[in-house]
Amino acid sequence: MTMRYRSVLLAAVVAAMVAPAAGAQSVDRYLSAGGTLSLRDGVGSAAVLARGGIIGKVDHGRVRIRDLRGDDGTDINVWGEEWSREIDSRTTVYGGKDLRFRALGGAWRVRMKGRAIDASAAGRGLVSLRGTDGTFAIDGDEYRDWPDEPSRFRFGD
Repeated sequence: MTMRYRSVLLAAVVAAMVAPAAGAQSVDRYLSAGGTLSLRDGVGSAAVLARGGIIGKVDHGRVRIRDLRGDDGTDINVWGEEWSREIDSRTTVYGGKDLRFRALGGAWRVRMKGRAIDASAAGRGLVSLRGTDGTFAIDGDEYRDWPDEPSRFRFGD
């Protein structure tokens, strides 16, 4: 599967998920106003700070999600958590095995820590990565290994 095809497929999946939550006009805004991020089989930690949409899973670990504005229509869903802890009115940490999540629309920050981290994002933002395994791609570029030292990358510029 080519990188361009993967990017188009990712955009279509995010559009299908965003449409019910944000309305048809918002879909065009999110897909035309940024790029893509793909994380595959990561072991370590990833933090994504963005505006747009993200879907993902962590096989074993935790996910911390913060709605940055609280009033911009961000739709946050998490499934499969064994435990959760509310940090404040806009931040919750979820933990367990086979965690699945999405944050659509608005501005958000998702921090993932654990094994088998997979996520796809569309929009504009920053990703911080540190890990011992896994690959990532930004804006349709080739996949490369997760860095073993903390590193930041922009997507959607």
